[in-house]
Amino acid sequence: MHHPKNWTFHILKDGKKEKPIFLPKLTRFICKAGVNGVGGTQDAPDTRTARVQFQDQGFTLLDPEKYGYLSTYPAIGGDYYCNKWTTLENIGGKMLSQHDDEGFARWRMSLVADGTINTPHDQILELELRKQQDLITMHDSKPHIPQAVGASKAASEKLLGMTQAKEAIKKDGVKYYE
Repeated sequence: MHHPKNWTFHILKDGKKEKPIFLPKLTRFICKAGVNGVGGTQDAPDTRTARVQFQDQGFTLLDPEKYGYLSTYPAIGGDYYCNKWTTLENIGGKMLSQHDDEGFARWRMSLVADGTINTPHDQILELELRKQQDLITMHDSKPHIPQAVGASKAASEKLLGMTQAKEAIKKDGVKYYE
């Protein structure tokens, strides 16, 4: 599920081109009786009330069957679910996972492009820019620490990309996500 105030900054890589973009930050909706207001039993959870409550709070709920974002793996005691961009592999009795960050980013981008999730509000992005500026200010207050100087430079570069993304979204709207 996604709330309109939750966005994360990402540099989308397409070959040698890079595109700074704000992507929806997603939260898990756990469909388990007794969690998040879900009723019913462990075998038959009833999520109707919980879904309505989250939607009333402004969340967009993404149905896993409609959007096909879950993978199922057999596990002891039942199935294990994770997103389809995470692959699990059993190597010598140890479970290893890999995540396709770019694929996940492109999918979240498509959710905005197709109108499932609205583009970020300008004031929400402005808050993200202020948080980043506060981080730079904190690092700049420690010029005698080499790590802080490096962190400040990296944070400043990120702020530049965030500003570019904010302006592009303001100018192009949903077309920026296509």
